[in-house]
Amino acid sequence: MLKFMFTYKIFLLIFMISLGVSIDQYSKSLVKEKIFQEYYISLNKSKYCSSKIIILVPNNINIIYQENNAAAFSLANEIPLNIRKLILITANIISIIFCLIWFFYIKNTDIILTIFLPFILVGSVSNFIDRVQLGYVIDYLDIYSNFFSLKQFHWPIFNIADFFIVVGIIAIIIDVMFFAKRIK
Repeated sequence: MLKFMFTYKIFLLIFMISLGVSIDQYSKSLVKEKIFQEYYISLNKSKYCSSKIIILVPNNINIIYQENNAAAFSLANEIPLNIRKLILITANIISIIFCLIWFFYIKNTDIILTIFLPFILVGSVSNFIDRVQLGYVIDYLDIYSNFFSLKQFHWPIFNIADFFIVVGIIAIIIDVMFFAKRIK
């Protein structure tokens, strides 16, 4: 029975990471292909980029291409690019290793962690692929809204991998705060 549960966890992990990374990478390539526009000005041989904007829900959700070579929400943007890339790739590797160790350490009865730790791994692995292949992460989901007629709220542009990470972290925080067995 123990071997079956371990095999089941490995299958679940591989399936979720494969599916999630595939969806994220496909969506990023689709956005880059359909929305991204790159052009050169021959006078100074400079490369310029622009993005079309696709309005999904007026005044709420757009799709726009953005290359993010900083951390989440453009954090660490002031650190020199070469050092930032090294730090972000290293942090990505550490988070992947940490989540894998934690995933195999948790008990089979902890359903929330068993399901949502792979969410964090999906996001980490997919963004890691972007950082290694491209040197940046492709972000494209642009969400803003007016809540209760208050000042307009604008969330930083993100991607599906970021969504997986945030959902995984929120689920784990809820699990730890409300459902984890308390140590006495």
